[in-house]
Amino acid sequence: MPADAGRRTAAQQQQIQIFNPAARVMHVHNACDVGGICPNGEQLATELNAAGVVVDDVMLDNHHQRVHACTDSCGTDPSAPEKSTASTTGSMIGLGNHMRWPKEWTTAMLDFFRQHPLKTAP
Repeated sequence: MPADAGRRTAAQQQQIQIFNPAARVMHVHNACDVGGICPNGEQLATELNAAGVVVDDVMLDNHHQRVHACTDSCGTDPSAPEKSTASTTGSMIGLGNHMRWPKEWTTAMLDFFRQHPLKTAP
């Protein structure tokens, strides 16, 4: 059986079930990454916020500094189509960023988990 057997894309946002909306989320991602990850991640954060989930959206530049916008040369389509909207240079930079762990953010991530332990949904 294929790994994606039984998985379907939701036709409407109302079809998505969030099992614990009280759980806070820290979403760390690159402003420039492969395959439209940044605009897709921004769309995810927007949808989760609209559903009442609190998301700490941490977007990092090439030097792992926090920024507040995706790099357009690395792709602008949140659906990450087969024909990427990234430039050749953006694709190469995005691939490099994708393969690096933001070590400078490890402590902040662990602190987030300590400050926001999972609780049972109401």
